[in-house]
Amino acid sequence: SGPGVYIAMILSLCVVFLFEAKTNAKRLVWGIVSAILLVGLFFSYARAGWIAFLAGLLLIATVKYKRLWFLLPGIVLLVILILPQLSERFSDISLSQLGNRSSSTLAMRVQLWNAGVEVFKESNPLFGVGYGVERYRIGEYLSQYPWMAHNDYIAVLVGTGLIGLIFFVLWHGQWFVQLLQAYRHSLAPLDKTLALATLAVLFVSLVARLTDNILEPTGRLYPLVALVAVTFALPRIRAKEPARGKKS
Repeated sequence: SGPGVYIAMILSLCVVFLFEAKTNAKRLVWGIVSAILLVGLFFSYARAGWIAFLAGLLLIATVKYKRLWFLLPGIVLLVILILPQLSERFSDISLSQLGNRSSSTLAMRVQLWNAGVEVFKESNPLFGVGYGVERYRIGEYLSQYPWMAHNDYIAVLVGTGLIGLIFFVLWHGQWFVQLLQAYRHSLAPLDKTLALATLAVLFVSLVARLTDNILEPTGRLYPLVALVAVTFALPRIRAKEPARGKKS
């Protein structure tokens, strides 16, 4: 799932730049890059990546391209009919078999999520069991290998408790709000495009985190942090350029 989600995040950024391209040359470049990533996402067979990318498209449609809301259902149906591998990839999931760990990866995740909640209940609810320790406690609870929680939110809840989860959600929530404001208030076309693209990348990651430990580990979070920082810094740097010109 990890590689597929990473591809979905990058693809969502490229799609925004493709939609916002003003020249045929830029449309060609971004179109080729998006097509390559789209093929990579398909052959990753990552269900989390597929779902997260679709969620990213819905966000883009909500923020700017409203007509996508009418086009996406038809496009998704057409893709499913043309590529039966998509529906086959979900064929092993049965809501009636979620209690059987070996029936599907979703059933395995449900067991891990339930175990994480039980570990949280038995530990310090405010501070958790300790950052990075949650997987060992979940594995111990299941008398199995120290499994990752396969859900960033549950992992943070078990590891750092309610206080950690609140800060985690507020941290990413304020990114989301500020990126939306940056998109709405930016004057330069590049700044608006970058803000919308970064907003889509963030949203894709937030959706994917419901079923995977994608970016909760600090090292994996650095690229997203850097992208958000650049998005916020670019308008501020641009705003200072006229003032510097007058002084010189």
